[in-house]
Order: sequence, then structure tokens, then C-alpha cells
Amino acid sequence: MSDTQAPLKTFIIYARDDKAYKDQLIRHLRPLVSSSYLNVWHDGDILPGEDWEKKIKSNLKTSQLVLVLVSVNCLNSEFIEGEELTTAVAQLKDGHTRIVPIIVSPCGWRFHKLFVGLQGLPEDMKPVSEWPNPDKAWTNVVESLASIVDETRAEQAAFQQQQQKAAEQARLAALAAEQEAKRKAEQEAQARARQEQQEREAAELQRQTTAEKERQDTEARQKAEAARLRREAGGANGGSNKFIFAGLGVVVLVIIYLAFFPPWSTKKPEEGAQEVATEQGKKPSEPTNVQQDDQKAFDAAQKTGTLPAWEKYLQQYPSGLHAEEARQQISILKKQIAGKFKQAKNWYNLEEPDKAKPLLDDILRLDPDHAEALRLKQSLK
Repeated sequence: MSDTQAPLKTFIIYARDDKAYKDQLIRHLRPLVSSSYLNVWHDGDILPGEDWEKKIKSNLKTSQLVLVLVSVNCLNSEFIEGEELTTAVAQLKDGHTRIVPIIVSPCGWRFHKLFVGLQGLPEDMKPVSEWPNPDKAWTNVVESLASIVDETRAEQAAFQQQQQKAAEQARLAALAAEQEAKRKAEQEAQARARQEQQEREAAELQRQTTAEKERQDTEARQKAEAARLRREAGGANGGSNKFIFAGLGVVVLVIIYLAFFPPWSTKKPEEGAQEVATEQGKKPSEPTNVQQDDQKAFDAAQKTGTLPAWEKYLQQYPSGLHAEEARQQISILKKQIAGKFKQAKNWYNLEEPDKAKPLLDDILRLDPDHAEALRLKQSLK
């Protein structure tokens, strides 16, 4: 049985001199008790040895319906007025108890301060003692009490439904607030993660940019140093060659002179000069100058400045005059190309094609056969 269908705990207040009316009421309330409309308690239920005053107060405090048998005897009872009625009226104001006066005999109950505003029984508040047939009066009381119970149950059901609705609304509101807080927390966490990722990428890009600048500066210094060394080497070789060739020329002239005009020869100087002229008129064979070809190939690779050009030079002259410098240039270019490609991939992953494309173009200028750079550039189109 639900709380709204449970019998209403009913407390009967009456004066000792009205015990006969109380007994009549209890007999007529029997159908309501059997039908679980009411659960009636009165002081006659107090067992011997129990604290009657404490028992009355505890049962009155937990009662939902208080029936007051109103008579001149009731109005003159100090205990009823000072204890029972006062407690019942306080509970009525708190909304815990409903008070129903039942007029059993004529009296001025309407003027009593504790009954002000209360509707009494039987019908038209005609005292039970004045009904020609008292059973009709009590029957009218019972029917009215049954209606009061139905009304009270309906109010309780509506109140419980309202409470349940309010509790459900509060639960849904709390759940929505929890979900919203969770959603905001997730958004904040995602925003922090994106910010941290962007900061890491920016720091990495800055590091790569700085490293690239340092590499370019180093490369520029190396090129300048290589050019200086070549100039110095060229100047020194040129000066040495002049002296060598001059010395060789003198030696050759002496040898030729001795060959054609030996001190022991009887030939005339004119004849010797003629023979020399004849020998000089011969077209000597001209040997291939490997060093000049090496230098031309090196100058071409340096002018082109690409990885294939340097590799071609090194393939032709693996032990050439500038082979070591060519190897250094190839190593520098490979590092430069690798760094630029890494930067281009970072910009590509960040969906910044305008920043990736110039780097890819530069890579393909230095190494037209760079397959990964070609694929990445095609994907930007």
C-alpha cells in the first residue's frame, strides 16, 4: 500500500463526561477503519502502567486527523484547551494535521479562539444530540470523514507527485550541470593541448630556422675560405710556374745550342742556325693538359652549384685537384637539402602550403631528382 493509500492516523479529543459520545463515534467509524480509511487512537488505548500524558502527546504529534468532540464539557477542560487543542492547532498551522470539530451537544464553540475558521460536523453543524435519530447524525459524520480522507489522499498524492517532479527536475538539472562542466573541462583540456602543441611546433620551427641560418652562415664562411685558398694557391702556383718555366727555357736553349753548336763541332754557326731553324719548323706533338680539364670541370660544377653537378665532377675526377672540396660541397648540400625538406614537411603538416612550396622549389633546384620533394610538391597542387 502506497503512502497516499495508507489509513490516516486519527486522534480523538474528548472530555471524560462525553465518553458515551466517543464510544458511539468509534462504533460508527468501524467501516472506515476496516476499509483502511482511518487508524483511530484515543486514550482508551493506553495500557495500565503507561505514562498516559506522554502517550497522548506522542500519538497526537504523529496524527494526521484530529477529531474533537465539542461540547460544553470540552470547552471547560483545561487539559484539552492547554495541551491537546493547542498542540493540534500548532500542527494544523504547520500543515501536518487536519482538525475536524464534531459537535455533540449545543455550546458556544464558534466563539472559542482555537476553533476560529474551522468547519464542523455533522451537516450544518447541528449537534448530534439534537438529531431525532443520532445514528443518522453519526452516519453523516462518517460519510463526511470518508470524503475528507479521499480529499486528503488526493492532496498527498498531488504533493508527492510534485515532490517527485521537483526531485526529477533537480536530478536532471544536476546531471546537465555535471555534463556541461565535464564538456567545458574537456574543451579546456583540448584547448590547452592544442596550445601546447602549437608552442612546441613553433619552438621546433624556430630551432630549425636558427639551425638553418647557422648552417647557411657556416656554408658561406666555408665557401669564402675555399675561394680564398684557391686564390692563394693559384697565385703561388703561378709565381712558381713562371720561375720553373723560365729556368726550363734556359736549360732547353742551352741543350739545343750545345746540340747544334757543340764546341767540338766543325759546323759553321750559320749552318747550325739553319739546322735549328729546320728543327724548329717541325710541328711538335701537343700533350693533353689534364690539370686544365680538371679545373674547367670544377669551375662548371661550382657555377651550377647543384648536387648532380658536384657528383658528376667527383665521378670524373675522383682524385682531382679539387676532389676533397667537391666532397665537402656534396656533404654540405645533402645536409642543407635534408634540413629544408624537414622544414617543408612541417609546414605541410601544419597545412601551410605557401610556406612549404618555396622550400620544395629550393630543394629541387639543388637536387632535381629528389623523389620525396617531387611527390610532396605534387600533393600541394
